[in-house]
Amino acid sequence: MKPFDSRLTWIAFAAALGASSLGTRPAQGASLPATDPDRGQTVVYRDTFGVPHLYADTVERGLYAMGYAQAEDRLDELLKNYLRAMGEMSAAFGETNLRDDAVARIWDHYGTARRNFHRIRPVVRRHLAAFVRGINDYLAAHPAAVPAWWGRRQVDVFMPIALSRHFMWGWPLGQAVADLRAVGLSPDFQVDLRSSNEWVVGPARTSIQAPILLIDPHLSWWGEQRFWECRIHAGRLHGSGFTIPGTPYVGLGHNDHVAWAMTTGGPDTADIYDLTLNP
Repeated sequence: MKPFDSRLTWIAFAAALGASSLGTRPAQGASLPATDPDRGQTVVYRDTFGVPHLYADTVERGLYAMGYAQAEDRLDELLKNYLRAMGEMSAAFGETNLRDDAVARIWDHYGTARRNFHRIRPVVRRHLAAFVRGINDYLAAHPAAVPAWWGRRQVDVFMPIALSRHFMWGWPLGQAVADLRAVGLSPDFQVDLRSSNEWVVGPARTSIQAPILLIDPHLSWWGEQRFWECRIHAGRLHGSGFTIPGTPYVGLGHNDHVAWAMTTGGPDTADIYDLTLNP
């Protein structure tokens, strides 16, 4: 086995099917269609809880399957996450989303992703392309499942990056708002408060003589940041855990060697400036 640095995770990325029918989901394996990258076979096995187990001989094929399975499980949520990141929710769901759209467009998550895509390592760009291809192949194979508000557009490789940036931006934005309020200013937009925890029980304190990691992200069962669970064995990429619909890799979980979580640790990542503008 390769060491941990070969086990790719969503965190690293963000910082830079049934039997013969894919529409059914019994607890057994199924081969994905021939449009899968490199024309190889990828198997998706769903357990009795419906959790997909993805088996492939390359990372690209496994991430293709992850995109396809995410679309099968959470298509509306996945596509809404992309609209949130791009600041396009109000066009689909009305003016109550204008404020959030304005914030997303001010920070330009999608534009930043496009402009900086070339700076991402080539291997990660290939992974993104495979993941997005899986989503788009699901859209093409199940046109009746595609919501009308999405139209006939396709997912592109910049959308998962924009979504990752949108997710991470909540912390520094909330911190900036807190700094403004501390000096008597009250911004006219709301930022969701975030909290969570993670802790580890040492091996000497467990009956199995092994450490136990609790992953407790404090996110709701429904809504914008509801996690999606999977297990993947694809080339060098092995892992089991959770991610946000619309992003590849495993964000919280474990692999053969290590378990990981993330929480709101509270680092100071935002600064406020008072600018005098020259019209």
